Amino acid sequence: CNYILPTNHPIYLPSRSPKLEKLTKFYAMRYDDMMPMEIFGNVSRTFLTLMPNLQVLDLSFNCDLELDPYFFRPVAAMCPLIKDLRLCGANIYDVKTLKPLQNMFFLEKLNLENVSCNYNGPYWCMFDFEEFARDIVPRLKALTHLHLASTDIEEQNIFLIIQKCSTLTYMDLTSYHGSDPVTGYFIELLSSHSKVN
Repeated sequence: CNYILPTNHPIYLPSRSPKLEKLTKFYAMRYDDMMPMEIFGNVSRTFLTLMPNLQVLDLSFNCDLELDPYFFRPVAAMCPLIKDLRLCGANIYDVKTLKPLQNMFFLEKLNLENVSCNYNGPYWCMFDFEEFARDIVPRLKALTHLHLASTDIEEQNIFLIIQKCSTLTYMDLTSYHGSDPVTGYFIELLSSHSKVN
């Protein structure tokens, strides 16, 4: 059962909805010209927690998570079956925001493509990949696919992620913007540990 939500209009729901409880996939991408559902610019946490059987959750371009650092606490607690979480273009300046993902015990795919891009600042991305690799990745016990396309992750942090995540089998580095060039030698080294796109 899938549901695609255009998030330009607020939705008000009762505390329980049998139809929502059946949902396994929920797509709620938001672009800049659309109105947020909550003051923080995120899909309502209460709304998401009405879907305990979710397996795929797409919040791409939706989460101004630097304004709502506790967004994932209730979501992880009430939607523990999520296997595929997509946060493309999400603003996550404090990596600790992602710590509750450790309670998504079945999380296999995490998409952070273009995460926290900062087009107006001196840096491409404000996301702390070193902290992510050191403190978040080891908590994701089922993670097999990690998408980091269009980010400026540094080479040492790519290797740190691989070192910390023994279950990882695929890492997407398409349009990689790191300061160190990704050479054929580097790809060959990385491929010995993980499949790379």
